[in-house]
Amino acid sequence: MTNLMWPIADDSVRNTALDEHRSSYGTEPGLVAAAPATFPVIGEHTDSYGGVVLTGVSARQVVVAASRRTDDLVRVRVLRTDADGRSVPVTGEVTMTQLAAHANRHQSEQDDPDAGAACPPPPHGGGDGGDDWANRLGGVAWMMIHRQLISRETPGFDITVVSDIPPHCGLGGRSSAEAAFALGLADLTGHQPDAPLRARVAEICTQAATLFGATPPLRARHTTALRGGTERNLSVIDYADGSVTHAPSPVPGGYRPYLVTVPGRITDPPDNRIPELRRRGDFIALASRTYGVPSLRLLPDSEERVIDWLETVHEVRGAGAHPPVAEASGWMSYLTAETRRASDCAALLRSRRTTEALARLTDSQVQTCAAFGLGSDTDALVQLCRSRGAAAARAAHAGASGAVIAWFPAGAEGRGAEDAALRLADDGLLVIPLAGGRPAEVADDPDHWN
Repeated sequence: MTNLMWPIADDSVRNTALDEHRSSYGTEPGLVAAAPATFPVIGEHTDSYGGVVLTGVSARQVVVAASRRTDDLVRVRVLRTDADGRSVPVTGEVTMTQLAAHANRHQSEQDDPDAGAACPPPPHGGGDGGDDWANRLGGVAWMMIHRQLISRETPGFDITVVSDIPPHCGLGGRSSAEAAFALGLADLTGHQPDAPLRARVAEICTQAATLFGATPPLRARHTTALRGGTERNLSVIDYADGSVTHAPSPVPGGYRPYLVTVPGRITDPPDNRIPELRRRGDFIALASRTYGVPSLRLLPDSEERVIDWLETVHEVRGAGAHPPVAEASGWMSYLTAETRRASDCAALLRSRRTTEALARLTDSQVQTCAAFGLGSDTDALVQLCRSRGAAAARAAHAGASGAVIAWFPAGAEGRGAEDAALRLADDGLLVIPLAGGRPAEVADDPDHWN
């Protein structure tokens, strides 16, 4: 028996979402939108630093259906496919009033110079529960209201989310749901879902997830879900200027990407480093605010200047005020080098030097393990994939997921990559093909919205 999970047809997810919404809430949804799963290729750890991130989209997707309410309650029902192929429902709710109160607490802490950059706990819930979904999707609406993209008179919502993206596997299901919901709201307000709007919506989704989510977001996921490429192109997000361009995917060059993970990690991540990711992100955000720059990458001589500032902070406030100097110095060195590796990878792909580009992924895996001590969390799977013929294998999002992305040579008619993936699946691993995918789309019905 194989555990290999092949993508299901797009219409199956959409039709399930519509049926679930009707049966759960007794009404036709006015908002219907879909967004793809996203996967990092290289550079995701430089996201908050302002580096370069290469990402791809998958045929797996999230469909969001929603109806307006007359009060300010946000109710969410989520159905996701687990490792056994079953749809597991979770539910949650929050009020827009609770979200507003949380945002006010956050603002007061940001105004306190001694509070640092950390965000207070979300209104309630967290982790993988339904309340976190409600906080994040309701937070998207709250943020769109306060960014003047939708009306201040917007009430609450009944929301259904159906996803064939397994949780905890590094494919960004929550970010995709946020992107779909936000794009649907913008569309129903009369905005054209063109590139400028998608760029603005992506920024809003990241701000909302940062403020209301239990885990720190990877902003490249929102950008990719809304503005990503196709199977033949990877997105290249350069935060030096905010540009989103494309580079040829290794797929046309004869490689196929697969996500590989241990099925048990879907429901019980073995080595949760989310607090560490948040701690690093908070430190980078605080340093950026201290120097008054949008990102540390835009700060000249950032490595030296950030460490000089940190040493001064330690002298004034003591060693417990911020990360140890040696640790922060290692972070800064890694971020600089990883940005360079990601830039090189994009340039090599554009030059059709695919083999050399994939070598950058191998280098990134080694250096990420060394910098963040993620070793056994993903390295054993990486080595297994390489021993089975993968040209490159790398953690899907080290620290946030125990999965890896492996690139296998396609072989004759793609059978080489497929056979290698099947052998891994027959060994009891969960293997997900990552081919296909397209940016978020809307199919709203305004007649059922007002």
